[in-house]
Amino acid sequence: AGRFEVYDPETGEAARPAPLELYGRSKLEQECCFSHVSHVPVTILRFSSVYGSRLRLNDGEATIIAKLIGAIQRGESPELYEDGLQGRDWVYVGDIVEAVQRIIAGELTSRIINVCSGELTSLLTACQLINATLGSSFRPTVIGGHRAGDMRHCLGDTTLVQQLLGRSPTPFAA
Repeated sequence: AGRFEVYDPETGEAARPAPLELYGRSKLEQECCFSHVSHVPVTILRFSSVYGSRLRLNDGEATIIAKLIGAIQRGESPELYEDGLQGRDWVYVGDIVEAVQRIIAGELTSRIINVCSGELTSLLTACQLINATLGSSFRPTVIGGHRAGDMRHCLGDTTLVQQLLGRSPTPFAA
């Protein structure tokens, strides 16, 4: 399973790969290794930004959503780069589990599938939703600047994952 950083963040599975940083490049190299296997079908699942109830909030590898939740739970205002309007396509971990189960149980074919929600949520909106869920009111601090390797928006095409699941993926706001 890879992540969306391997291609232009606003296109689908067939887009020309264009990693923004080393992590994305490593995922692309893994895809290239497996996509050329001809003697066994390989399905590559590209996971969008994953969220769920068991996110790791306190380690250096925490995702942006985990960092936002962690800051709000600690009573701190989350810090956002740029203007806070950069968007992410968060996918619920239950949708990932279901997609993997369906791939395992289904017909083996070589393909690439984005496992995403197909809905763009800004970081500012995510903070509002987290506050509403946790019953808090911490406003994020927009510090500006830009982090090297960060993309402005990441939005996946849900066409294939909808076919796989037989339904639309769970939106972040649900």
